[in-house]
Amino acid sequence: SSRLCSQARQLSLHLQSFPSGSLDGERSSTMTKFMIRNATSADCADLLRLIKELASYENMANAVKLTEKDLREDGFGEHPCYHCLIAEVAKEDQTRSGHTVVGFAMYYFTYDPWTGKMIYLEDFYVMEPYRDSNPE
Repeated sequence: SSRLCSQARQLSLHLQSFPSGSLDGERSSTMTKFMIRNATSADCADLLRLIKELASYENMANAVKLTEKDLREDGFGEHPCYHCLIAEVAKEDQTRSGHTVVGFAMYYFTYDPWTGKMIYLEDFYVMEPYRDSNPE
């Protein structure tokens, strides 16, 4: 368990090292700063919004059957089925529609009969204007 917690912390640190691009989608010399934090049940609306955005990108918008209630019950109860890290920007860097939550990494712990404890990164998504595919 401590090894998996260490892996989750390493994932968080790795995500914090990702730069992002400018907010208008064009290359800029200024980088938006992300704060990476553990998701809370209050993030479920933003998390669902990002899941739907990812599904639309993958041409599977109709495949998302989850609700905010499902996310809340499945991720923030006594025995969570998943864990999630949130990428958040400052208010001055919010999206045009006013969102500050711009990305997520959803993961869970599993067990492999050959290697033992594992962490599985289910999905990793950052809104397009906050990505940087050509870091300096």
